[in-house]
Amino acid sequence: MSDYHYVLYVYVSDGTRIFTTVRVPCKGEDILVTHQPARNIIVLVNHRIYSLDVLREDDTPYTSASIEAALKQICSHARSQTDTVLSLGVLTAADRDVWYVMLYTWLIALT
Repeated sequence: MSDYHYVLYVYVSDGTRIFTTVRVPCKGEDILVTHQPARNIIVLVNHRIYSLDVLREDDTPYTSASIEAALKQICSHARSQTDTVLSLGVLTAADRDVWYVMLYTWLIALT
């Protein structure tokens, strides 16, 4: 089954998995990884990555007003930063093997 058909199957068979499945670049081919449903969303602002909780521990959602306020705080924080950060989005346009090497080089540098 091709990656396209697998992703389509995931979406059609179980709509909840489409938001928790990610393609991970590996040497020679990508792999699909499915995570447990999350209580947070990932927000990208000015090449910065933020995590924002949208569900409480009991799986009830935060109010739209509180989520909006948190998003405004994230945007404000991102705009206030003056240091330069690596844009991962640029790497995703590269050849898979180049992207793989750069991603793991970057991740190792973070540790």
